[in-house]
Amino acid sequence: MLNGDWDYCPRDEKEYLIRLNYLLNNPIKHNYVTNLNDYPFSSFQSYLNQIGRTNLVKQFCENTEHNKLEIEEDDF
Repeated sequence: MLNGDWDYCPRDEKEYLIRLNYLLNNPIKHNYVTNLNDYPFSSFQSYLNQIGRTNLVKQFCENTEHNKLEIEEDDF
């Protein structure tokens, strides 16, 4: 469904949300934190405040493909 390149324009809202979920979940994926609220360099908290907990939970539950997305990443 999605290729592994970041030079990519989502075709619809679902693809956008998959990429957004991937980015928001990165601190957990890389074991920097176990709770996204604990990662100070993320826009997670701002986004949570903007759309609310219920909507964010729904977004992650309805767009789980971010878990399968493989994107070549820099290893800092």
